[in-house]
Amino acid sequence: MAGVIFSQEHGVFSWLKILLFGGSTIVSPSPTAIAEVPLEIAFEKPIVAYNNWATFHVNVSEYSSEARSEEVLGFVKGIGERFPADCVLISLESAEGDLVTFSNKGVGWNNPKDVWVIATADGNLPSKKYTSMKISSCEPLSHASITWFNYGKH
Repeated sequence: MAGVIFSQEHGVFSWLKILLFGGSTIVSPSPTAIAEVPLEIAFEKPIVAYNNWATFHVNVSEYSSEARSEEVLGFVKGIGERFPADCVLISLESAEGDLVTFSNKGVGWNNPKDVWVIATADGNLPSKKYTSMKISSCEPLSHASITWFNYGKH
């Protein structure tokens, strides 16, 4: 796992779980329409966060051609303006009914045709089994995919 920095706030066992079981999974069964009205998605298998670095990536590539720029920073700025902070909101619900909220704070891309907003937890992310999520966006998306990073399946 490149780029991970070991800190004392995480135990060795937590790091081993991340290295052995962490990764990513697509949580939307197919490209999904997302709007201001929250959409509920039930997971086939629960997901678990190993630490507070877990994120959702929401594909917003349908808007990438509008934001495209010769300069990478201009491109990122264009997507960021279309999806300002807290535009994409996600509630992750545990098997016990506990809620954790996520909101977008950044933009990521592989190339101008593969662009996503990155939603991070707005607080502490307890290591629990999460069975469903609700997602909304201030900017409508007609065919977004949603990926969960740093997960575990039980």
